[in-house]
Amino acid sequence: MADVAIGFVLELDRSARMVAQHAVDPSLPGLDEVLNRLATATLGARTANPYEAEIRRAEARVLVDRVTWLAGAAPNPQVRAIASAWLSSALGLMAAVDDGDSAQIALLAADIKRFLERPAPTAALMPAAPQPPGAPIGDIGMDFLGLPPACGWRAW
Repeated sequence: MADVAIGFVLELDRSARMVAQHAVDPSLPGLDEVLNRLATATLGARTANPYEAEIRRAEARVLVDRVTWLAGAAPNPQVRAIASAWLSSALGLMAAVDDGDSAQIALLAADIKRFLERPAPTAALMPAAPQPPGAPIGDIGMDFLGLPPACGWRAW
């Protein structure tokens, strides 16, 4: 169930729209603000009993997995940058969680470190798109065999 809720919020296209819409209108929440609120609701949530604690652990796992996916797979470079920065800062946030979750926190931290320290392939330079065939728009074209177009102030 947590994957449905968190997954719908952190889709690739929706994350890119959050970045773009926050750039246009700063009153709208940006991706970093949404990630921080999700972290507060999952990693920072207080629980009343062991069952709620287990649900919180599952939610935290889903959140870290989804943000890791965003950081690695998003076509928008700003989404990848924000998600990667959030993962780096999440390591500090996890240190503040109580000892009852030490095994979960250790696993999440190890997964985040492994992702952030992975050897990334070098960026390949994208070739420029080929020019479309024909004359530029608005140009009369190069018709060497035809008569020259009538021009000037005298009528023919």
